[in-house]
Amino acid sequence: MRDVSLTPFRTYYFYLWLIVGFIALLLFTSCASIAPTERLFLGQNKSLLAVTDGTCNKTSLPPASWMEMNAQQALDPNTISLLGWNIYKGQREGWQKDLLEFSTVADIILLQETVLDDVLKDIFDDQEMYWSLNNGFRYKGREAGVLIASKIQPLSQCGMRHPEPITVIPKTILISRFSIQGTSEELLVANIHGINFSTGLGSYTEQLMSLQEVLQRHQGPIVLAGDFNNWSEGRTAVIEQLTEALSLKPLLFSQGKKTLFLGQPLDHIFYRGLIPVAANIQSVETSDHNPMMVTFKVSQ
Repeated sequence: MRDVSLTPFRTYYFYLWLIVGFIALLLFTSCASIAPTERLFLGQNKSLLAVTDGTCNKTSLPPASWMEMNAQQALDPNTISLLGWNIYKGQREGWQKDLLEFSTVADIILLQETVLDDVLKDIFDDQEMYWSLNNGFRYKGREAGVLIASKIQPLSQCGMRHPEPITVIPKTILISRFSIQGTSEELLVANIHGINFSTGLGSYTEQLMSLQEVLQRHQGPIVLAGDFNNWSEGRTAVIEQLTEALSLKPLLFSQGKKTLFLGQPLDHIFYRGLIPVAANIQSVETSDHNPMMVTFKVSQ
């Protein structure tokens, strides 16, 4: 594992970030509360799926019992488009317009810091997309966490939940599986919001290694994407350990710039069993993160 020490300059900014983060936390907790149980909230006018154990600790990912499956719904192996974006709890004006524009060209959408309000529901429901949110907390009385939306219904879903050691606010992971036309293989898509407020690597490593235990049971193609909050070299090394164990490759973008903090990019897309056809990052003012967009085709 690489040297995880910080330079004096970066150490200064790290502790400054902790102070600013603590102040932000005080403001945030005035409008946020921890959801007492982890639940998957589902779109297409379906009811709540179930209370989950927050670990995906099953011999296989559980089947989606919340709707009848249509065997003809499957991804096109020649073009699978995906959007990944931390939408900053929808706190900046214009995010709805950007999301609507991006979502019209995406087969699968992965959002972090998602607040489940009527505007967001309408965007996906109007496009007849299937969506689910794994809640970590409530923000201004609304459920918030990570969300996956898709043009075809997932075969299965499960959620994971890990509390941050400083804030105690949980960070969540959502995993979905999809059929692929012309093959018995399934695409697993995992959306992660990495633990942020911690001074060591313990909780961060635990979150990613728990995810690794679930993903290693899947034999087919994988996309792992989200806001990893890897603002230190130590955190980046933990990600490298996970991706190496799962034979995942990092997606390289031809256009645009990733969001940086302390010199480290926070948002990533990793993949296996797929070939990137096009990938770019859109510069926006409607979030503190830039959305990532990619089109894959399935490896033969």
